[in-house]
Amino acid sequence: MNNNSADKKQNNMVCYVSMFLSLAVIIVGVLYPEEFISRMTGLFDILSKDFNWIYLGVVTGYVVFLLYLALSKFGSIKLGPDGCEPEFSLYSWIAMLFSISLGVGIIFFGVQEPLYHYLNSPRITPDTPEAAVWSMRIMYLHWGIHPWAVYAFTGLGLGYFSMKRGLPLLISSLLEPILRGKSYRKFVETSVDMWIMVLTVTGLASAFGMACSQITSGVHYALGVPNNFTVYIIVNIFMSIIYIATAVSGVDKGIKIVSDINLTLALFFLAAMFCLGPTTKIIQIMFSSLSSYLQNFIGDSLLMDPFDEKFSQWHQWWTVFYWAWWCSWGAFCGIFIARISKGRTIREFVFGVMGIPPIILFIWFSTFGGSGLELIMGNVNHILRQVVMNDPTSVTFEFLKFRPLTHLWYWIVIFLLFTFQITSANSGAWVMATLSSNGTVNPTKRRIIIWSIVMSSTAAIIYKSGGIKGLQMAALCVAFPYLILTAFAIYAMMKEFVEVEAPKLK
Repeated sequence: MNNNSADKKQNNMVCYVSMFLSLAVIIVGVLYPEEFISRMTGLFDILSKDFNWIYLGVVTGYVVFLLYLALSKFGSIKLGPDGCEPEFSLYSWIAMLFSISLGVGIIFFGVQEPLYHYLNSPRITPDTPEAAVWSMRIMYLHWGIHPWAVYAFTGLGLGYFSMKRGLPLLISSLLEPILRGKSYRKFVETSVDMWIMVLTVTGLASAFGMACSQITSGVHYALGVPNNFTVYIIVNIFMSIIYIATAVSGVDKGIKIVSDINLTLALFFLAAMFCLGPTTKIIQIMFSSLSSYLQNFIGDSLLMDPFDEKFSQWHQWWTVFYWAWWCSWGAFCGIFIARISKGRTIREFVFGVMGIPPIILFIWFSTFGGSGLELIMGNVNHILRQVVMNDPTSVTFEFLKFRPLTHLWYWIVIFLLFTFQITSANSGAWVMATLSSNGTVNPTKRRIIIWSIVMSSTAAIIYKSGGIKGLQMAALCVAFPYLILTAFAIYAMMKEFVEVEAPKLK
């Protein structure tokens, strides 16, 4: 059998086995939703309670490792052949970074999360000015440098091994320096790639399902149509058609264009809300929150309190939950970020990925979260208080009722939810096709379409069965070994830099 036939057989095995395992998890979640949610929640409860130190240590380790590389002599290494230039402009690069990962989340949580923490602070007296400052600080922690470090770590590793060293765009390539020459190399690589595909499918399907749910809520607010399964299916089908079309058109066409539109409209929406105010208060909130965030950065990054049960439970289901969620998206986002970062230096990559998006998000959360806090502070009967606690998907739309031109902002939010989720979904389909095609950066359109249909169908099925939460919890559990794998990857990357790159930099 020639090499091409062997590679094709291997690709098909990884694709079919991964699809089978993913569908098996999904079918169990659909047939036994309550038991599935209970088991997955119980498993994550154990992982996040007994191994929270691993989550905090590894994710903080990403930050330290990436900053070290950027500030060291290795920072000048290009993620690609020597002399190559970036394929995408800085604006398009940032737009794609921003769109594939956190777009839907910032619209969903931009108002809701600070208000929730303000009303439910685990340590500081709730509903006080001190709780307001703390709620913004913790929002910065959850959405700032740390999640981008998760994505940047994988993106940097694959950008180096794939774009510069010519290895497949697969997570297993991160381990190549320590698997090189080993008899068990093929088994480990195949197992890792299959597991990453299951993780990516479950993470993307649950996220797609939740995004469609929020869009149907927005359509209900804007048009008054019922928020039910029929509307959900219409939204799902419409989004699927668009994201499949943009995915098969390629990264440099459809995905790039939609991402550019996303960022432009999001910045316009942000500027409008900022100008509508209270502008001075927003600026003050941003400066004070950023100051508090930076002053407490190290302490909050590693904070655990085994003696305070109330805080430990909050920390487990917020900070540790977030770290697990970002890790469940780490492989998918990292692969895509590596693909779009060819030609950039390690220093430019690290400061770009870990710097620019968090700055935009800090302004976003200060504007929306700060404005929301301003509305409810001192007003114990404000409707947002009840909505935050009882209907999180509607908080942003309820908040916009207190802005001029409410229906205009409704439609902009709905459009942003569409386009943000479309860019996540089409890049996700591209990543799934790449993973199931031995890491090629140009997967076939047929494979992209297959994985697109799998994701959108899965989202509809789990929504109907009530299994979205179960699938989300399953993704968090499956993501735990990713922390262990990336700890080995840090060693592998440093081994390669010291042995291969260091001599060239003398």
